[in-house]
Amino acid sequence: MNKSTKDTIIEVATGLFADNGFDGASVRLIALKAGVNLAAINYHFMNKQNLYHEVLRSGFNQFTLQLKKIASKSKSTTDFSINLYRAWIKNGPRLINNFKVLLTNLPLPDDFMKKDNAGPPGAEYIQERLEQELGFKLKEEDALWASRVIFTFVTHTALMASTHFGKQNCCDAFAQKSVEKSIKRLIQSVVNDLKSSR
Repeated sequence: MNKSTKDTIIEVATGLFADNGFDGASVRLIALKAGVNLAAINYHFMNKQNLYHEVLRSGFNQFTLQLKKIASKSKSTTDFSINLYRAWIKNGPRLINNFKVLLTNLPLPDDFMKKDNAGPPGAEYIQERLEQELGFKLKEEDALWASRVIFTFVTHTALMASTHFGKQNCCDAFAQKSVEKSIKRLIQSVVNDLKSSR
């Protein structure tokens, strides 16, 4: 299926914003690399900041859809976490670019995320599976802690494993079996902590 002009611009802009930052990625360069004229960028986004915001939304929406898909196939917290890791590894360059674009000092669009969402993306899926395994409802503070610990470990490990440094220097640390074993241990530790703090 052919990508739309708008999708092509977003994909190219994601890479250029990630590599060069907002200020270093000119609209002219984005248009050149996307194979479109400046009028196409103005037509679809009106200005560079709107394009940047659309890049953020697009990355977050892809992220959210992937989390839903993973959740629908995962029965346990361990399954969800391992499947999340595998998905992040499979999409390593996109994951890295999306984080690089997100980690800036530019203000986020007002509609980017719910204002009351203190947990990481997918926290509800982690909480749901943990409560199912534990057999009781988690306190909000415990659910937030658990989802942050799990999400942070899985995502950080996938990000590092996707870098040249991780591939060249840390092969043993990021071997799939080793990481999956670590994820299982982490989940068991989190479950044990939640049981003991009840």
